[in-house]
This record gives sequence, structure tokens and C-alpha cells, in this order.
Amino acid sequence: MQDQPLRHPRKLRVVTIGAAISAMNMAYEIHAELGGTRLVNTYPAVACDVSAHIYTFPFEPNPGWSAFYADVKTSYNIVHAEFDEMKGIWNLKLEHKGEVFDDWCNILVSATGFLSHWKWPEIPGLQDFEDLKTAKQVTNLIRNPTWITPSLGSAAIGDKVSKTYSEEEERVFREDSKKLNQYRGEIQHASNKAFAIVSKQSLSSFTTNHPMFDRLGGNEELATKLTPNWEVGCRRATPGLGYLEAFTQPTVSLVTDPISHISTTSIVTKDGTHHTFDVVVCATGFDVSHRPPCPIIDLDKTNLRDYWREESLAYIPLACPLMPSYFMFSGPNRPTGHGSLMAALSWMAQYIGQWVTKISTEDIKFVSHLPKATEEFNTYGDEVMERLGWSGGCRSWYKSNRVDGRVTAVWQGSALGFREVVERIRPEDFSLVYRSRNRLRWMGGRRTGIERRAGADLAFYLNK
Repeated sequence: MQDQPLRHPRKLRVVTIGAAISAMNMAYEIHAELGGTRLVNTYPAVACDVSAHIYTFPFEPNPGWSAFYADVKTSYNIVHAEFDEMKGIWNLKLEHKGEVFDDWCNILVSATGFLSHWKWPEIPGLQDFEDLKTAKQVTNLIRNPTWITPSLGSAAIGDKVSKTYSEEEERVFREDSKKLNQYRGEIQHASNKAFAIVSKQSLSSFTTNHPMFDRLGGNEELATKLTPNWEVGCRRATPGLGYLEAFTQPTVSLVTDPISHISTTSIVTKDGTHHTFDVVVCATGFDVSHRPPCPIIDLDKTNLRDYWREESLAYIPLACPLMPSYFMFSGPNRPTGHGSLMAALSWMAQYIGQWVTKISTEDIKFVSHLPKATEEFNTYGDEVMERLGWSGGCRSWYKSNRVDGRVTAVWQGSALGFREVVERIRPEDFSLVYRSRNRLRWMGGRRTGIERRAGADLAFYLNK
């Protein structure tokens, strides 16, 4: 018997890999500064396609956004992680400025993100191109068109394409938290409500009545080339403020012929045309395979990189089979296609926090997600996804750049549905291994901590 109060918490060592927004909700960071996606993507005029007032920590709103779209160790690279079943800990190898050393933790949390590993296009001659610093003509070469939608959350700002906040509005937001939260709520409400159009049944009407043709100045040739023939949402819908309107300018042109190769001065398309440019910008995306950058070795000595080589399967998307006491922000089927990712990250942090509390207060050595639960979660999720536009007939990074692949990048449901699913942990979906042969040792002396405090109110429950 342990001479301690019921649910007496033991100290745990938790290592979080990453120091961007996910990890800040809760650490090792590979880069020299914090920021994650916002750190590695710094090209001119880079911005987020989610409204600034809902792209913020839910617990720390920023009243000073100028526009609508507006214990950490850095420079450490985890090169290997392997679970020790006997000790119930993760053994880590880290590299810092050329030096490799060891560390350990009871719980390992991956917050490495999914839009930070650039993926250059595989075009012959790309590295041979010699760029200049100025240009007077812009040409957009596209493989496939995409749906350009109204601004996300635009219902809260009316007809203005991109709202810039006045000094007076910023002052009101700083001094009146109720008005700030009311405004944020209006934007978030509009964003959550938008899930209604993601069903394939709703999308057919939305697609037919889409205003892209009007934004192209009624140019039928451009509209034909730029309007997709698949559902809105099959690829990530893009607000693209001013993108369509730019094609009505004489200095902007569109090329849809496939690229053959790149020379030192031009892009050559399959039809033999040489398009001479001063600068080539590759906007071809990221490696979104979900495979971790280093070996993560589980109970069966399986490397997560190998397990996810062909297909990424996870559980809601915070855990994966046989990876003991291992949790993920933004794993496969994360809630990135709808609602506010910032809110979802805070919900995931609370979910992980519940497990940390349970492991700490119930004398648990480690927890491991059951493979059968992962299988059932994904089978059911795929059935739901068949009704949604994200599974439409297009090639998309949502489906690992395949037309007929599984959707692994987007949650199979609404943002509010995700919140309810992760609101409470389901221990029945996990295998729990205790530190003692008796799983109830956490009861200690079967007295509560409050009973040991001098002067404590031992009838506190009558006041509720």
C-alpha cells in the first residue's frame, strides 16, 4: 500500500517536439526560432487564409490585429526515439550544433506540423534557372484549376474583400473584451456554418451558382480554364483575394499546358513554347506524407516511418497503434479543412492533458492505442467521407496527390463534431499498463488530499 492520498499525482517528464502554435498550447524545436509554419514560410506578403481574429489562441485573443488577414530548447533535432517497455519511457537521441546526446520522457508529443517541409516540383532543369530581381509581366502556370471562394468568415465583414481595421476599431477591441469576443464569435460562427456546403448534395447547387465567372469579368475563355469540374472542397478552397481579378489585367497571363522542362532562362511547355521569365516561383506545396522526420520505434520494434510508408492511419488524429504514451497534434485526418485550426489545437491539447492527468494520478506506466480501435475509426470515417466534397474526383494533397486515394489530411466531419469527439478520452480504446500488479494502487490510503490540510472544509460538497 502507498501511504498517500487518492489520485496523488506523480511527476512525469513530457517532451513535446516542436515549438509552434501546437506546442505552445502545452520541447524541443528544430529551428532556431519559434513559429513553425509561420517561421519557414516568409515570402513577401505571406498571409493566412483564415481570419486573423480566429487564427489566435482561444484563451488569448489579440485586440490589435491590423487587418482581417493578418521551457523550450531551440535548434535541437530529435534523430531517434525508441520506447523502453521495461522502464515505460521513451529514450531519445538529440542533435544540437553537431553534438549528439541522450534524453528521455514518460510521454512523447509530436507537434512538428505538416506544412513545413517544402516539396520542390520534379521538373527537369529546375535548378539551372537563373533568376533576376524585377519583372513587369506575371504568368501563372497551373496543373489544375481550383475553386476560389469568398473570404473565410466574410459574413462578419460584409462585402469588403479584405477589411483593414481602423485605429478606432482596434481601440474598441483593446478596451472592450465583450465586443472583441462578439466579433470573433461572428466570424467563427460563419466559419463553422460553412460546413453545411461540404456535403456532396449541397455542393452541386453551390458549384452551379459560384460567382467565379463574374469575378473574371465575364471572360468565358478564362472561366473555362479556371473553373474546376469537381466539387468545391475536393482541393482546399482558397479565398485568393484578388487572384481572379488579376487575370483581367493586361500584365497577367495564364498557361495551362503541362511543363516539359526548365532551361536557364525559360519554362518550356509540352507544346514547345518557351516562356521566358526573370523569376520562377514554385508554389507546389509540401511533403504531407505524415511520416516523422526521424525513426520512432514502438513496442514491436516497428518504425513509424515504415508503418506509414504506404498509408497513414491514426486515431482521431491524436494516437496511433502500439505507440505507447505517444500523442500527436495534426496527425492524419486532422481538422484542417473546416473551422478554426487554432481552436482545434487547443481542444487537442486538452485531450492530451487528460491523458497526462490520468497517467499521473492512476499509477499508470504507459498507455497504448489498440489497433482494432484504429481500424474501426478509419473504416467508419471513410464511410462518412464518401458523402463529403473532400473525397471528390480530383488530384489533391488531401489524398496524397492521388485522384482515388484515401483522404488522410482532413477530419471526417465538422469542426464542432471534432470538438465533441475529443472532449473526453476513451480509455476503452487503449491498453493501459500499470506500474503495479494491482491496478488500484492509485487509491493510496483511501483518503483524499484535502483531509490532510489543516483547517480545510471537509463538507465542501454541500455548497455545490
